[in-house]
Amino acid sequence: MSRVSGLQYALAATVVCVVLFCSILSGTDYLAYYLPAAKYLFDYHDFPRELLPSRVDGPYAFPPAEYLLLAPTFLAGAVQAILVKWLAAAKCALLFYLLHRLAKHTERPEVVAWFAFVPTLVMYLFVYNTDINVVLATAATLLYFRCSCYRWPAVALIAYAVMSKYTCWPLYGLAILSFAVARRRELPFLLLPLLLVAPFLAKNFVYYHNPVFPMLHTLFNPDAPAYRDLVEEWTTQRWDLGFARNIIRGLAGGLMFTALLYRGAHRTLFMGIVGSYTALWAVGMNPNMSGDSIRFLLPATLIVLVAVARSPAVPLATMKRVVIMQLLLFLLLGRDVQTAAYAIVAIAVVLAAGTRWAVPAFMAGFLLVGAARLWKKASIDPADLGYSAYAEEIGTMQSISGQGRTVFTDFHILPLEISRDPRIIVDRSIVSGPAYLEHIYGKQRPDEPDFLLVVPATFAAYHFDQDDYVAVS
Repeated sequence: MSRVSGLQYALAATVVCVVLFCSILSGTDYLAYYLPAAKYLFDYHDFPRELLPSRVDGPYAFPPAEYLLLAPTFLAGAVQAILVKWLAAAKCALLFYLLHRLAKHTERPEVVAWFAFVPTLVMYLFVYNTDINVVLATAATLLYFRCSCYRWPAVALIAYAVMSKYTCWPLYGLAILSFAVARRRELPFLLLPLLLVAPFLAKNFVYYHNPVFPMLHTLFNPDAPAYRDLVEEWTTQRWDLGFARNIIRGLAGGLMFTALLYRGAHRTLFMGIVGSYTALWAVGMNPNMSGDSIRFLLPATLIVLVAVARSPAVPLATMKRVVIMQLLLFLLLGRDVQTAAYAIVAIAVVLAAGTRWAVPAFMAGFLLVGAARLWKKASIDPADLGYSAYAEEIGTMQSISGQGRTVFTDFHILPLEISRDPRIIVDRSIVSGPAYLEHIYGKQRPDEPDFLLVVPATFAAYHFDQDDYVAVS
């Protein structure tokens, strides 16, 4: 069984969705950004008019498609978590459908199927995130590049992606360049998503005097406060052996070296696009979060695998060896058990490619990974929208706020029911704590003598007296 049938893709997608429904919705972005921003839109039908260029406030000015998608779920009440899981499952099912369509247009469909078990993709299929939006748009664009019959689905998914994540914009620019070179007649349709981008940029410029807030904020607002917790860590690159290791690990985990096998048409254009995107990733990668940064390579990984799958002159055995060597390199350069587990299962799936064990290996591997995640989070209610592991800190904040005391915190992953509490002031946030500028930036002490400082590391410079707060770690 050398080809992967539609039924096999459907079975694999079913397994993914079942595991997803049995696991918890998680992810810092989802808890700290998507839900609070969606709730704000649901409550106020508008965006905040004042923000700080910080990790907490910045996402309120990000492309808002995901917020608009999540906002109506607050009408669901107690079943909101189930509804959000349906959204996540629908995205996963659509991904497998697009992979199936891509495989039908290639000479080596097994190679396209490998993408479903790229370690980073598996990690993030369990986490509600907008990176999958970019992957969906990439898959649809590849189909559109092959056949105009996919025009409108591709344009819709591209619009959804560019309006949900800034990191899609460079990829969108490269897609426009590719169509300008090889599919010029379709270029006007590919430009349609810009009709949505333009009003978004105008809104950000009017509200925050920066069309891409919080990015490039010091360029548009040179007198604004520095991006202390958002930008400095991303712009402080450490060009040492450790950073080089993270670059190589990322390229190997993203299977980017597979691009060297491509022997099809437009090879110069293909290598230019992959090389440009990889260079942008390497320059913009956060050295302190290299594991998280690998997910930004997923669109390029899909492009590479689909392109190589259309190179019949390259033996499947050679493709297997190149991919397995990269997974082994990813495994050796990793430092945690989770990386090892994903890499080992991925290697097993690649070895099974082209045999009757291909799809069973995938489903068994995914079930194994899902079971491991469920075991790790066995104490968490599957319907919980947040991390129950933080229940003690969150409970302490609620208790102190209920006593009429003020809570200062840099613990920004807060459940929605307390994120809007006026007595809970989040570090570097106007939206979550309007009093923050007065109390901290103005160096004024709170009126109440009693207040709580939770996780006080970032406040060490203010030298609060020990009797004034309770530290919770």
